[in-house]
Amino acid sequence: MTKLEGTIAIYKEIKNATWEGVYVFGLIRVDGLLRQFITDYGDDLEIELEDEQGSLIDINSLNGYESLHIKFLPPRKEFSFFAKDFDDYLKNFNFLYQQPKEFYIADIDGVYKNTVSSNGQIKAYCFIVSLYELLSRVADHTEKKGASAHRHIILSVSGKEDIPVIYSREDIVRLSEHLHAEGITNIREELFSSPHKASKLSLFKKSISQYLSGNSIDSKFAILIQQLPEIIKNYTNNYELFLHEFSFEDEKEKLEQKKQEFLLKLNDILNGIHGKLLAVPISLVIVAGQMKASTVDNYFLTNVIILVGAFVFALLMWMLTANQLHSLLAVKTDYSTKKERLKLELRSSLYAELSQAFEQLDARFVYQRRVIRFVDSLVLLSFLFSIFIFEYHTLYIISLFT
Repeated sequence: MTKLEGTIAIYKEIKNATWEGVYVFGLIRVDGLLRQFITDYGDDLEIELEDEQGSLIDINSLNGYESLHIKFLPPRKEFSFFAKDFDDYLKNFNFLYQQPKEFYIADIDGVYKNTVSSNGQIKAYCFIVSLYELLSRVADHTEKKGASAHRHIILSVSGKEDIPVIYSREDIVRLSEHLHAEGITNIREELFSSPHKASKLSLFKKSISQYLSGNSIDSKFAILIQQLPEIIKNYTNNYELFLHEFSFEDEKEKLEQKKQEFLLKLNDILNGIHGKLLAVPISLVIVAGQMKASTVDNYFLTNVIILVGAFVFALLMWMLTANQLHSLLAVKTDYSTKKERLKLELRSSLYAELSQAFEQLDARFVYQRRVIRFVDSLVLLSFLFSIFIFEYHTLYIISLFT
């Protein structure tokens, strides 16, 4: 058992442990664990024992006592640290920027040892240290003014972005509630891999600057911690655009223009039918008015000719609507090809911003196709009406079955 592990075990046995400066106080039961702790670390940890009256007890004379008040100095070295809480921990050594080999945070009962911890807040803290290490590699340089000053990450983008490494226990707690630690590993591998390493670093710094500009200097690192997922997403989008060598905003503008062109084409297709739709009711009037009753000479021949004319009209209208439907499908194929190209070239996050234009085109296509089918139905009903009027005057179909 290491000194830190032994101290943690004793601390957990203390009733109502309190802190005075860097010393721990409390009531503890006298047992084998305490005796071993005193034997191993009595001098190193400045252990003192008192009875209920406040008299000092010789650490070698514990017989006869069930419990005693203990005071000791827990391990607080650069490589092994026992802290009251994260505020206490972060004030010491360089723990804002790097973790020791092992440490313990008493108020959350969190242990870190051999780069491993099961505590959520300690994982969040290690994430922040990893973020600092990543930024140190990305930065143009780092600065530190004075012995107690915070380190500063300096990024040269379109100007100088100065990010002092300032954060607190509250930032760690907030991060622990929605931590995705794999993000640091993934973005580190991405940024420092070939190809386009220099361009990747530049794009990443620009993404950071976009999210931090306009904020007070002391809040920048805390904001960076909170906004890192969005910063990485923004970088990923920009790098995707870089790979395909076009500006996303330009592409959106071009797509908007194309959308308007496609909508005009879809509308023009239906306009080709609108002018001929009046012929449908006119044909009904002609059929109804020109069909001859059986009392008129040559009525059957006249009615057959009118019916044939109605059939030819219906056939021509169906050919027209078929041609319009073909044109409609051609426009859909045209914009669908562009849609599939963008879907393949862009990440889903980028494509989602453009997909609304294609949804509007699809909705217009469906509407126009329904109108064409409606026209086809009207023409069919018109021809059936012509047959009905023909039969009404001639009774030809009935005579075939009698």
